[in-house]
Amino acid sequence: ASSTTEITTTNTNSDSTTIIIPPLKDLIDKNGKVISDISWMLDFAIIGFPKSGTSFLKNYLNQTDETFVYHREFCIKKASDLTRFVE
Repeated sequence: ASSTTEITTTNTNSDSTTIIIPPLKDLIDKNGKVISDISWMLDFAIIGFPKSGTSFLKNYLNQTDETFVYHREFCIKKASDLTRFVE
């Protein structure tokens, strides 16, 4: 049986929000292919050109507990890279 995880966050106004997170096996199959809606995982993306400050912005945003920034950066140089990224 699949179990969910509940995470409660509190913003600066002391408003609480509970997020229910399904188990990873319900979102991604054993080969790493996304099999469910994961759009809730991304609020925004940092997009830029090389040497335009994207790494600085990522590191700056990661200095607070109010934001979670994925540690890995994705470099997309051609259309086939984009297709692989969103699959």
